[in-house]
Amino acid sequence: LIGHRISPLHLILDVDPRHGGKETWDALKAEMPDVTPRTHMSGRGDGGGHVWFQRPADKVTITKLDTWARERGVGHQVNERWVCGIDILRHEHRYTIMPPSHHPETGRPYYWGKGRGLNIDPAPMPQLLVDLIVRDEPPAPAAPSTKLHDVDSIADWYTSQATWGALLVAHGWL
Repeated sequence: LIGHRISPLHLILDVDPRHGGKETWDALKAEMPDVTPRTHMSGRGDGGGHVWFQRPADKVTITKLDTWARERGVGHQVNERWVCGIDILRHEHRYTIMPPSHHPETGRPYYWGKGRGLNIDPAPMPQLLVDLIVRDEPPAPAAPSTKLHDVDSIADWYTSQATWGALLVAHGWL
């Protein structure tokens, strides 16, 4: 297998049909302008593959895309969590297997999408996808409190130092 570390300038959507990713990707394409991203398909033979884009931001998340998929009835339930069936591969998180590697289970080769190989640059990401995967930045921390608090109470100290927004956004709440 040929492993490829992803450029810091690129981001890859890993579409996994076994978890509803193909249906999610089809639903996304129906709502986006026509784009021709660089793609390569898995040797698994189930329609899964990797879709390459220019990276729209440093901080990305799959959480909003999972919610978007659940609202449209695409994706897959995994325990208590709904997943869209698409993973985000990026420079600091994971890698991609490149064509013409052969899939270890099927022996079939990975291959480039028709006319969408290394000869084309990754496309800019459509705004819908940007909105769904770019992590919302937490609100700026509140100015330090001038209120006095009981120096012996950790609860009073914490309440004077933390905001609900900063606490919840850091854990994925909007």
